[in-house]
Amino acid sequence: MSNRQSFRPAVPWVWLGLFAFIVAFLGGSSRPDMGQITVLRPLAALLLIPALYYISLADIRRAKALVALFALFAVWMSLQLVPLPPSVWQSLPGREAVADLDQLLGIEETWRPIAMVPSRGWNALASLIVPLAALLLALSMRANGRMLLMIIAGLGLADAVLGLLQVISGRTSPLYFYSITNRGSPVGIFANENHSAAFSAIALLVIAYLGLTSKVLRERAWMQIVYAAAFVTVLPAIVVSSSRAGLAMGLGALLVVCAMAWLSLPKATPSHKTGKVQAWLTEHPTLILLVFVAAIGALIAAFIGFGRASGFEDALNQSAVDDLRWSVLPILQQMATTYWGVGTGFGSFEEVYHLFEPTSLLLPRYLNQAHNDWMQLLIEGGLPAVLILLTTFIWVGGSLIKQFGHSGKNGGKILMFGSAFAIIGAASLLDYPLRSPGFQVVGVWLLLALALSRPEEA
Repeated sequence: MSNRQSFRPAVPWVWLGLFAFIVAFLGGSSRPDMGQITVLRPLAALLLIPALYYISLADIRRAKALVALFALFAVWMSLQLVPLPPSVWQSLPGREAVADLDQLLGIEETWRPIAMVPSRGWNALASLIVPLAALLLALSMRANGRMLLMIIAGLGLADAVLGLLQVISGRTSPLYFYSITNRGSPVGIFANENHSAAFSAIALLVIAYLGLTSKVLRERAWMQIVYAAAFVTVLPAIVVSSSRAGLAMGLGALLVVCAMAWLSLPKATPSHKTGKVQAWLTEHPTLILLVFVAAIGALIAAFIGFGRASGFEDALNQSAVDDLRWSVLPILQQMATTYWGVGTGFGSFEEVYHLFEPTSLLLPRYLNQAHNDWMQLLIEGGLPAVLILLTTFIWVGGSLIKQFGHSGKNGGKILMFGSAFAIIGAASLLDYPLRSPGFQVVGVWLLLALALSRPEEA
């Protein structure tokens, strides 16, 4: 039985806003040794108290598929930490070096788990407290899809504003929250400029969708001005970033926004009661879209002209083939071939990589993540983790088809959600955005917004 009373409209905003604020300023790094983590996780655990107090079975049923997938993922992470008899774990692929070392030390009868670095595995399991709080708090507060998208848009705006201020104030700016970060670049609320740029691209899509559907849903007129201002603020944060991948994703997001705008153009013939200006706009929708595209192009050209578009310069002057992430790809393939069955344990990549690292890649720069999160998921999580991921893909695809099949007017929504997930997928091919708690929360809320979105919304 639920303990929830009827909420005032502001209550969900207060709780979710507080959680978003905490995650924004403490959850931007994927490193387990950042001091912010020691504050973030206890606060997330505290916010689980109201979530568990107010939640009911009816709330969980609203997103039962997501809750089940999250539970399966947590169970598999836990099973990787269960100690196994020597005869079992020593028979697993890639454990020969550990078994030989145990024999030299005379501890060959030691029980060990699947996780090759158990301390990192326990840390990875503990990290689930943040996305779990995001999921249960949103469900217990009965947040709807649009509310979650608005909060994501707010986080995107905060990330962009902070990133622009970081660039303006220089490399020594106190606005950089993390000791290990990309100083001189607009990292915003994150520690990694690639993660910030990818999130900005997603924010562009979400803000554009909210703005394009605002009038249809009869929101107050000033909200449309807010959405437009937010869009114009987030765009420069992508342009001034030195992330080539972020720039590509940003340009892709702009193309999708243009498609969304085209789908939302007025199709009706103006009536005699329509004002002259509104009638003219209704009769010339293509011209409006062209003006929008020209304005965006002029803004980007201005940044390039003033030398403030590092991403464009890097795309032209720096070869991606020379990047370290491409050099280690054969090693990643070798690791995946070895550990694809049950994995090495979540969080263990950095240590296990040393078993495969060739002398030719012994450089001052070290690899703490694979910079290919899909490959790293296979290496650390093995086949069970991949199956859970594929099930999630199937659920997302089915949800999008369901939205599209209900009404042709949902094309903009499908483009927004589909492109947002595509950006996360593309970013994970070259980096590891979902390793940071902040991006995990955004990912959970995007999935939840899709699950809770009503087909009748435009």
